[in-house]
Amino acid sequence: EYLAAPRSPGLFESAVAGPPSWVPVVHRDGKALVPGRLPHSFRHAPGQLETLHAGFDEVAAGPQAPPALSGRRHARYRVDGRTLVVDEELELDADPGELEAVSLQIPSRADRPVDVRFESEHPHLATRIDVDGLAEWRSFWGELACVDQIDLEPARSIRFRWCVTPQLRVASTAHEHPYDDALYAPLAGRLRTRLATPGLVERPRRLARTDVLHMHWPEWWQGVDIDRNRRAIDALRAAGVKIVWTQHNLRPHRSRGAEGEALYALWAEAADAIIHHTEWGRQQALAAYAYRGDALHRTIAHGNWAHRAALHSLVPREEVEGELGLAPCSLRLGVVGAPRAEKDVQLVLDAFHACGRDDLQLLVVSLDGETVPDDPRITALPAQFEREHVYYRRLNVIDAIVYPFAASGMLMTGTALDAIGAGKAAIISDWPLLREVLGGGAIAYGSTREELTACLDSLTPEDVAASADSIAALREGTAWPQLAEATLALLEEVCAR
Repeated sequence: EYLAAPRSPGLFESAVAGPPSWVPVVHRDGKALVPGRLPHSFRHAPGQLETLHAGFDEVAAGPQAPPALSGRRHARYRVDGRTLVVDEELELDADPGELEAVSLQIPSRADRPVDVRFESEHPHLATRIDVDGLAEWRSFWGELACVDQIDLEPARSIRFRWCVTPQLRVASTAHEHPYDDALYAPLAGRLRTRLATPGLVERPRRLARTDVLHMHWPEWWQGVDIDRNRRAIDALRAAGVKIVWTQHNLRPHRSRGAEGEALYALWAEAADAIIHHTEWGRQQALAAYAYRGDALHRTIAHGNWAHRAALHSLVPREEVEGELGLAPCSLRLGVVGAPRAEKDVQLVLDAFHACGRDDLQLLVVSLDGETVPDDPRITALPAQFEREHVYYRRLNVIDAIVYPFAASGMLMTGTALDAIGAGKAAIISDWPLLREVLGGGAIAYGSTREELTACLDSLTPEDVAASADSIAALREGTAWPQLAEATLALLEEVCAR
């Protein structure tokens, strides 16, 4: 409790009646010897502290007792971003054969874990030990759940480094949403995530245990009421919570008037960092809103859905065709996903009806009031919420997905990542985002009904196969683990500022 060690209640804590921690311990004759006196010398500078301790004492020794072991401990503390880095140099005036071990222990709480890294060219063993529930591992403020320990081979001179980084505590407005799950799953054990309920901002104690609010869709969290959102932002600011906004949309899907734009403008002014999914989308967002001058902007791709599509990829095509009443065909095109104002499904229906191909079929599963031509090659189903297994089973009978999007208004369509994940060909409009996300392997038709009809009339199975292969190759660059690493790096950068 009284050793010269890092101290911060709730984060850097020591066991009151347990083994000494946060300082090197020399074990001899069953006794723990520590640098327990006032420093012989010290030097302080911003973000740095250098101390020199002379001699090692028994833990229970009184202040008048002579040192149990002569020697010195030279420690250099420094702060590197959110990490405490400590370089240790030990000189021990004893035969190494007399010493049982040299160690250092770093405890942490279950509700505030830390990542510990040990570095040394000296022979050593690093372990993590579960001490949850053990009476001796209690600090003055609560229980300590685990201990990171390094054991070093006894020697007269030992050098090593230990680094401690508090794990970030992230409250996400989309916790357990498929996007959020896929993004944070690769980071399990390296940070703590939980749901940011709308009432979080009214609970100061919970806010105090939050480092980052990960905003996704503002209208989902506090609604579109500007005053309510402003109060939420003020509460986050007062608690020192950083705001990182993954800006999936340019404006809310369902609140497209001045109210929706005002909401997004408010969060643009508040966000410490903004994640954009494409460079094109980044430029659109920067042109639309006035962000904080010191806000960090990063382009981090949207991950693909290969892990979801793979669960249903082995369902026989004939089985799904039978469920939908579809006759076998050479090539089947599809329009999938939710209805969007920017998504011209009617254009696809009319363009397909005008093409003269008997070997093509069209399956539309996002019908929302469009007029369906009397054409036996077309099957159109009303848009409705589909369970994941239904959605991906239907993808099995589609050879190429058609993307009839207008050139502006949205920042992303998740269906583009379905094409990558399922390895489907793509027939795209001239929306620049589609070319950036789906690459040169996508089949571009232009923007008009006539252009799409011409594209379909000339489409070959070889074109579709080549497009599918090219788009499937994009999985590596849109894999969730690497996108998660980029996101974590941004969160760390924001919190270290």
